[in-house]
Amino acid sequence: MRCRCKLRSMLPSCSLRIHVGIIIVFPTFIVTGNVERRNQHDSKRRATEKQSFPPQASPIATGVPSFPFLTKGHVPIMLKKIILSALLLLPLSAQAAEPPVSHTSGDLNWSVLATWPVPAKPLAIVQSLDNKKVFILTADSKVYIFTPEGKELGSLPVDPQTTGIDIAPRGEFLYLINGKTNTYTAIDISFNQKIDISGAPVLGKMDAPVTMIVFSDFECPWCGKLQPVIEQLQASNKDTLRIVFKHLPLPMHQQAEPAALAAIAAQRQGKFWEMHDALFQTKTWTPNSVMETAQKIGLDMAKFQSDLNSPETQVQLAKDRTDAQMADVTSTPTLFINGRPVRDRSLSSLQTMVDEALAATGAK
Repeated sequence: MRCRCKLRSMLPSCSLRIHVGIIIVFPTFIVTGNVERRNQHDSKRRATEKQSFPPQASPIATGVPSFPFLTKGHVPIMLKKIILSALLLLPLSAQAAEPPVSHTSGDLNWSVLATWPVPAKPLAIVQSLDNKKVFILTADSKVYIFTPEGKELGSLPVDPQTTGIDIAPRGEFLYLINGKTNTYTAIDISFNQKIDISGAPVLGKMDAPVTMIVFSDFECPWCGKLQPVIEQLQASNKDTLRIVFKHLPLPMHQQAEPAALAAIAAQRQGKFWEMHDALFQTKTWTPNSVMETAQKIGLDMAKFQSDLNSPETQVQLAKDRTDAQMADVTSTPTLFINGRPVRDRSLSSLQTMVDEALAATGAK
């Protein structure tokens, strides 16, 4: 992969598309019939299994999850009751995860994936290319935003004469056409994010009412260029603003992950921000850059090497990456002020957002 700048958020950045797939398998047991009849059936089945499977190749050893209490070919009655009770407690979607019904007409095949109600008469619809948001213009002069599963994320009022809508690829901008005034309107769309900052390094007062979270990559040139702006912003808001750093090293930057791990190791010695500043001053990255920087800021090198290779350091980096995915962060630098995504990273715009966040908290 290569570092590239994109205008998807009107900002220069290093970008990465993250795709996450999760497969959950539920072991399913069906408990039916009279217990006595079931025991008779189990006896016959065990006899059949002995004939059907060679030694050490029972059905349990051929892909079904292994449970010690099932190896003798029966399930205790109490266990059956427990399993059945657990199944009844599962969400309906887990119990009824049936595949969609397929239909065919000539060479055309289709199946209904989802159906859910809309609060008012729909007039137009558009869906983001990442398949995360559905925008529906309705007759009550609103644009509702849903997940593809039908969960309402919010709505915004529009002019009653709005006749058409469209969006940017990821749904970050909404475009409206007004059929009466013959006008075009572009609207910036964003959703506040709840981001876990436990364990992350903090610059500023711990109890500051405004928090700016920065997802960054030490080798990203745009992250380095942003540092003077962040420093000015923090200096102007010492009593009200704290900066929280989150690691998001991108694969196209070969030394970014070693640098992130080194910064976490330096944090163990209380010198994260010294390492942070020194790494961003690196002009030419080499495999030796991290060790040279650690020595330059005066770290205990034996402890640094130990922390650098520790599982805890890897876990902290993995957590930051997971937090980035959960917050839909795909590029660096990405900033949030009290959970609100930052679009314009100029000093004046950041100060305006800090002032607005401060006013919203009621603090002075």
